[in-house]
Amino acid sequence: MSTVTEPLPDLRRLQPHQLMGIRCVLCNRYLGAMARRLGPPLLDRWGYRYQLYACRPHCPLRRFPEP
Repeated sequence: MSTVTEPLPDLRRLQPHQLMGIRCVLCNRYLGAMARRLGPPLLDRWGYRYQLYACRPHCPLRRFPEP
């Protein structure tokens, strides 16, 4: 059985607060304590790791149902 996952956004298009986990990477809303991880950490072109976060339990711009 396969699961549908959200495509991860391009790191080059994200704002600093989205890269730091302060705002949702999908809708740019403030996360506070309600956040969920989006996949494994991603590496940028300089080798820095970024863990991306989105709204929890759902994001208004979410494209697929949460598993």
